[in-house]
Amino acid sequence: TVTPRGQLAAGAAIAARAVLAAPAAGFPACFRVEDAAAALAHIGWPERAARQAAAAAGLGERFRTALRTDPSATRALAVESGDALAAALAWAAAAEGDAATLAAARHLLRWQRTFNARPPLLSGDEIAQLLGLPAGPGRARAVRVLLMAQARGEVRTRAQARRLLLARSPR
Repeated sequence: TVTPRGQLAAGAAIAARAVLAAPAAGFPACFRVEDAAAALAHIGWPERAARQAAAAAGLGERFRTALRTDPSATRALAVESGDALAAALAWAAAAEGDAATLAAARHLLRWQRTFNARPPLLSGDEIAQLLGLPAGPGRARAVRVLLMAQARGEVRTRAQARRLLLARSPR
């Protein structure tokens, strides 16, 4: 198992590429992901790697604020980040340059590992049956709604999950 420190180091290798594009992206006033990706591509980075690095830095900028303010929003952003989480947190920790941000980043990586190891409250099939949804984008959205609510701590039980989905279902 890779430690949070190792995850951040690996993420830093991805996010570091975005430093090259920071001036073109408007950093430090802002970070325009599209401009950063275009700047990296312009200097010869493969398009996919350029988009990955720019997206990680863009998420990292969002984490710079979220890590200090709202734990439930931070967890939701962690879920939204998916595989880019370590790189985004490496960017945020480097940009802030303080021990508190680094500790918060490591803590969030540990939380993600625990969260991802838990079984879902309701399976996709259960959600489809509850809402009468066929396989497709509507079902995927419902699964995502539940996942994000779990990350924010809004639902913790199967009954709460059912109530949330029924309340948010367009009928």
